[in-house]
Amino acid sequence: MLDKTRREPCRKLLIKGTQLAAGRHAGEIVDILIARGKIADVAPHIDAADAEVLDGNQTLASPGFVDGHRHLWQTNLRGMLADTVLADYYRGVRVGYATAYTPDDVYVSTYAGAVDALRDGVTTVLDHCHIINSPEHADAAANALKDAGIRAIFCYGFYAPPIKNPVFRERQDRYRDVGRMRRDFFPSDDGLITLGAALTEQWLVPEDVTADEVRTARDLNLRNVTLHVGANPAKTDIERFRCTGCFGPTFTYSHCNSCQAAFFKFAAETGGAVVSTPETELGMGMGFPSTNKALEAGARFGLGIDIVSFGNGDMLTTTRLALQTARALHCQPSVLAGKMPESSGYTTKDALAWATSGDAVGLTDKIGSIETGKHADVVLFKTDRLNLSPLSNPATAIVMHARSSDIDTVIVGGQLRVKDGELVGVDIKGLLPKLEQSKRSIVERVRQARSEQSDMGQAYETLIAGKP
Repeated sequence: MLDKTRREPCRKLLIKGTQLAAGRHAGEIVDILIARGKIADVAPHIDAADAEVLDGNQTLASPGFVDGHRHLWQTNLRGMLADTVLADYYRGVRVGYATAYTPDDVYVSTYAGAVDALRDGVTTVLDHCHIINSPEHADAAANALKDAGIRAIFCYGFYAPPIKNPVFRERQDRYRDVGRMRRDFFPSDDGLITLGAALTEQWLVPEDVTADEVRTARDLNLRNVTLHVGANPAKTDIERFRCTGCFGPTFTYSHCNSCQAAFFKFAAETGGAVVSTPETELGMGMGFPSTNKALEAGARFGLGIDIVSFGNGDMLTTTRLALQTARALHCQPSVLAGKMPESSGYTTKDALAWATSGDAVGLTDKIGSIETGKHADVVLFKTDRLNLSPLSNPATAIVMHARSSDIDTVIVGGQLRVKDGELVGVDIKGLLPKLEQSKRSIVERVRQARSEQSDMGQAYETLIAGKP
């Protein structure tokens, strides 16, 4: 196991003279007072003799990035799928590597992924954790998130990897275990980590299983339910969503690339949210990101990383990809008509909001803006850099020109997680060899644990082959 992040007493922080990057007062130079984990005041000048002062001179203050869809357990597979498509992912990970993880593998990978996200300015992550092969796997993932100090929605995965001798012998065992997690780990939704559910993809299981999963999440009063939708050619059946209860303001639908306009209308009308992960979607053959379709329908919308086993964990990269593909799709009708587009359709201010608002994960009451009363999730970008000079408007500076190396300070719930560009209380030198050993062990074990002929494996192969 790893050394846990040092817990510092909750104290006052005063950021002096930073420039706001978003909100009604974007561009203004202000002081930000943080007390008891929340933003206590934002004003041109604040005196607080009992506060630790952070120099905000030549910085931009942004709400923290909100990663609405990531599988943190795949951090120790970083880059192993870089040249693959979704079919390879199904064969290699969902019926392969997923069968070979121990609880220790889950812990080290989730912890490393969470602190890496923090270093890149992600203060909130929805962790779609579909590696829960036993109660110990679930405990490991939850403890890793807590130890990392990130704000997280731990979405307990109902997906059953095709293990030859499963601990959960029937689905009711898994439902009882998520109930245990609710009772013992997450009895309320007031903590930095909250409990959600990640449903099994509808094309993998019968309709009654989906209904049971939704019912379990509702019975536990889980604030967040997420699922993969439309990342492959499998039909998105809106009537099935309706009859299984798979809709509502607690639902976050990830990807949705192949979905038609009717689905986005359904999501908007039922209060659901859509999260796009542009890098994996563009690179793994899922189709164009759903940004335009979701926004045009009026659905809540956000961005995510998905898997570092394929691409980058940097939300700046993701935000740029989302913005530029949305612009390209907006302008394409004019281009095809032989006309010059009259607008790009979307602005850098729009893109920064997609990446920071928290709307897609239902947390706008807590995060997503720097204003009095909100939880203090703040990122400071240093602007005394050539790549940010001369400074344009703040949203443009962050979305178009900033790099992760420009992030100087990350605060989550009033706690310093990154200071002077370095993670606080994280033993990087001790962590790296644990990640390497975990990867080697998984690769070795997967040769023995793979179950190519399982029912789940056959379901994937049927989809990949394009059979009805």
